[in-house]
Amino acid sequence: QQAEALASSAADDSSSNGSSNTTTNQLPLLSMCLNLNSSLCSSSVTLSKSNNGFLLVVYNPLSWSYTWGVRLPVEAGSFAVAGPGGQPVLSQLLPLPDGVQLVWPASKAAAEASAVPTAELAMMVSAPPLGHAVYKVVRQAVQLDTSSADGAAGDNSRAEQGPAQQHSSAASELIPLTADGRADKMQQLTLSNGKLQLKVGPAGISSVRAGNLSSMQFNAELITYSNDDGRHAESGAYVFTADGTPDAREPCEVTVVEGPVVLEVRQQFLDVPGALTTRLWAGKTHLEVEWTVGLPSDQGSDWEVFVRYNSDVKSQGLWFTDANGREYQRRRRQYRPSFTLPEGSALLAGNIYPITTGCFQQDEASAMHVAVDRAQGVVSLADGQMDVHLHRASRADDGKGMNEPLIDDNAASGTHIVSFGLAEGGGDAASQLPTRRHYEQVLNDPLQLAFSAVPDPSSMQYQPTSSGLAAADSLPPNVHILTSKWLSCSTVLLRLSHMFQAGEHPDLSQQTCVKLSAVARLLRLEVKNVQEATLFGERPLNDNDERRPVYNISRSLTTWQPPLALPAANLSFTSNRLIGSISLDTCVTLNPMQIRAFFL
Repeated sequence: QQAEALASSAADDSSSNGSSNTTTNQLPLLSMCLNLNSSLCSSSVTLSKSNNGFLLVVYNPLSWSYTWGVRLPVEAGSFAVAGPGGQPVLSQLLPLPDGVQLVWPASKAAAEASAVPTAELAMMVSAPPLGHAVYKVVRQAVQLDTSSADGAAGDNSRAEQGPAQQHSSAASELIPLTADGRADKMQQLTLSNGKLQLKVGPAGISSVRAGNLSSMQFNAELITYSNDDGRHAESGAYVFTADGTPDAREPCEVTVVEGPVVLEVRQQFLDVPGALTTRLWAGKTHLEVEWTVGLPSDQGSDWEVFVRYNSDVKSQGLWFTDANGREYQRRRRQYRPSFTLPEGSALLAGNIYPITTGCFQQDEASAMHVAVDRAQGVVSLADGQMDVHLHRASRADDGKGMNEPLIDDNAASGTHIVSFGLAEGGGDAASQLPTRRHYEQVLNDPLQLAFSAVPDPSSMQYQPTSSGLAAADSLPPNVHILTSKWLSCSTVLLRLSHMFQAGEHPDLSQQTCVKLSAVARLLRLEVKNVQEATLFGERPLNDNDERRPVYNISRSLTTWQPPLALPAANLSFTSNRLIGSISLDTCVTLNPMQIRAFFL
């Protein structure tokens, strides 16, 4: 409720138009949907049925502007979308994702008829840094053709827009992919958005080509481990001992959804049960993979579900995982730097590592990166392959205190961003955006969406978008505003974070400089005094803080080679912190991975 009230005040124009009538100039309370990730939203569904349309307020919590694809649950129909400046915005009507059949039965929100949509409206949106943008969505009087599309089977229907206006929502074409009965001749499609090209067949995606890079093999599939090998303790809430050979699940149905805004490859797995939907948004260089895993068909056995990303990256037994969302650490299959693994050690359980934001593999020519939206585990059992842990259940108690088997009666659903590029920097080394660090941050702090009825312009006004910063005041692309928090009525705690580690990117891993005046304008604050604070923000820095020792990083425990070669100059970190009052015109420096805190 507090977030909804804050979103309403952000879009409210009453403070800037000089009016004293706060009753008539206040925008109606915006509603935010907690179940958008499962395609449920009573606000957008109810408002989409009205001929008056509704407002979509997009808030960007990051310190840089970007364009991203969003999907809104709606009642099926034809819609016209207008951007903050009134310009037409291309949209596309999508059939509901396959995963909702697994998520909705266990969702209380799905029991509300007003929250259940019949379609999704896809569009590309953007908002300024730490600002908002308002989009207007209006239903148009265009009837849908519910007959099956040419070549489509079952209820795979498409919307015929007829002579609708140019900016009306476009129809999606559904194309089921099947084999023609001969193993040597399979139906193949080529999908492209101009930046990324996919080859798709009856088993799903088979290859991907990014930009000027050569085509590389790639596919995604769900795999399961049904039980352990009997040589280790029982798996449970605290023990993970699944081992052996996974059961690869062939998708029982693959469907391609084509349209001008987004291309989708949908894979359904009945025996997991689960679904993968891989999306390629217009003009984007990444894949968005939405995974859904339901309940196991046999709840009397150990059950571990992974999504496996296969590529032809020559990783040589190596992969990289983040350390609590910060530095990447190198992992090597069946290896420990300080001891030798015993004979017969568990291959899967002994090589799975936790990830908070992402993981990647690389060789001299290419790289594959997976950004995650929650803490998960990842293991690489073969070169060019990364398995991300999604869901699990156990048949027995592991004896560690729970006193019951691990049985989860809920389906699980989430999003991964898979990107490809040159090995150095996690993207095209010739450009600064986007990189794997930016994809991770987008999933960690996604766009916030809120909905409202269209107000009466004669009595209510709203600000269509936040004012942006001049190019000279933009924050560097390797800096993230980690914290912006009011400590009192007159003090804000600010934390600035360098997103890259030394040696990770040819340009973005360098020391950077941030203008405090630009940060103040971005936060819309009138700052009178600035002091650097301790990292926890409990007090300002003083002279005693400069007497702390200077640490030298030891290589004694990393004789197997560090995860990234650090330049010698960065092995000793000398202080760049400031004592006392700081001028707002100061440009503070940030070293790779450094976080600095300030009182404004």
